[in-house]
Amino acid sequence: MRTAHLSWRRFGAQPDTVAPGIVLLHGFTDSADCWEPVAAGLTAEVPAIALDARGHGASGLPDEPVGPHRQAADVALVLDALGLSAMTVIGHSMGAVTACALAADRPDLVRTLVLEDPPPVWEPTVVAEPPPWIVELKALDHAGRVARGRAENPAWPPTEFDAWSRSKDEFDLRFCALPYEPAVPLADLLARTACPALLLHGDPVRGGLLTGDDVAACVAAGGGRVTARHLDAGHCVRRDDPAAFLAAVAEHLG
Repeated sequence: MRTAHLSWRRFGAQPDTVAPGIVLLHGFTDSADCWEPVAAGLTAEVPAIALDARGHGASGLPDEPVGPHRQAADVALVLDALGLSAMTVIGHSMGAVTACALAADRPDLVRTLVLEDPPPVWEPTVVAEPPPWIVELKALDHAGRVARGRAENPAWPPTEFDAWSRSKDEFDLRFCALPYEPAVPLADLLARTACPALLLHGDPVRGGLLTGDDVAACVAAGGGRVTARHLDAGHCVRRDDPAAFLAAVAEHLG
């Protein structure tokens, strides 16, 4: 489905008349389809919608600056068009920063946050040029990307690799050439939010983005609203340990 330049999809077995209560926001170079392996575990009670960020998946890439607040405005555009509010917003990495920006900019749209290993600061330099790994992945065919993904991430469930591979092919490298918003410290965004948040973080030794000091700063900035949970995982927490991820989310949502 589409709203303006944005593509989004629905997850959940409920009838279309049941309004979604969850928003899923993917990470850099991923897509909405990358949520499918855990979607059933997240939507037992209520449907979810997952957005392709601009320049990702099937979403277009307007010729204008990019960044968390612009991407949060995209999410708000879709939610407003669907008449949705007070959502559970779950984001991974870049999508987690977008989720925080949405909660800060449009608190009416966010009931609670689940943040899967966001970066402590989303720097413009992170996307100033395409990382070599995405250029290399885009040069491979689907089978080659899947093979590389399996070799580099042997603990991931087999169901992860199809959408992961397709998302790399779909990613628009021009995303890295557009002007970017100033650096956004995660703790500063959390200080501007008013809703509860669960911060799920992995082990920096395995690729997790948050150090102990980063986590402490985020918890302090949240003023009692932020709960941090370390899981035995790397940056892709839900892929490294989907059962632990789903259990932590279920506990947070009560």
